[in-house]
Amino acid sequence: MHTSSGNGGLILVPTTPIYSATKAAVSAITESLHLQLAMQGAKIHAHVLYPGPHIVASNIFTAARNRPDEFRREVEQVAPPVTLDSLGAIFDAMGRKFETTSPAEVAEHAIEGLKDDRFYILPWTDEGRARFRDRFEGILEGRNPQPRFF
Repeated sequence: MHTSSGNGGLILVPTTPIYSATKAAVSAITESLHLQLAMQGAKIHAHVLYPGPHIVASNIFTAARNRPDEFRREVEQVAPPVTLDSLGAIFDAMGRKFETTSPAEVAEHAIEGLKDDRFYILPWTDEGRARFRDRFEGILEGRNPQPRFF
């Protein structure tokens, strides 16, 4: 099982092109692996986990604390670091409800998805499903992408 993100792996986020590209790559590589295994009649399968349905309340934003000294930034970060609190403030400013998913919930989704042998292990929200449907209908209809922020 590989871990991607619905934001980027399935629905692009225009403000994070590198993140979106890497998550889309994880999804595509995993799907290719899944198909290769199926063509070979393998007894194992590939799966891709999209943690959520909301941002995971983890320590990911402070992961730099674990970076070895030889890989630390040469120039200190100028922008304030992103935190769950700062994301919550952004959502508040947009008049949006900020929700998180616990790591335990992600684990439950992953185990359930593996038991059900689902390739896409993705807990949907109604809004996420609508954004995904809109993106793919746009592709099928040949529409140009339009920015949509959360």
